Amino acid sequence: MYQQQMNQSQMNQQGLGQNQQNPQNYQVQANPQSRNNQHCQLTDQDLLNMVLAELRRISSEYTTAILEASSPSVRENFYSLLDRTLQDQELVYTMMENMNMLGQQSTVSQK
Repeated sequence: MYQQQMNQSQMNQQGLGQNQQNPQNYQVQANPQSRNNQHCQLTDQDLLNMVLAELRRISSEYTTAILEASSPSVRENFYSLLDRTLQDQELVYTMMENMNMLGQQSTVSQK
């Protein structure tokens, strides 16, 4: 019991565990330094753009790994990872295209 209280106390001091108690705390703060309760809410387009950018970055990392791999089996593993990542990238891109989200600038709305 004492150990559990200590762990909870340490989590609270580090700011951990608070989001488990209040799921609404998962909003992104517009300016982390300001504490004036201004939050911005990301749109679906913003989130999909972030996913697409991350998939591009991962593809680049896998390509580098393929070029630098000395073992054929390691290289083949990175090929399959790259192929799957490119398929995911195509899926996200197609989804965004079907939802008319390409070529538009999204604005982040503030509450």
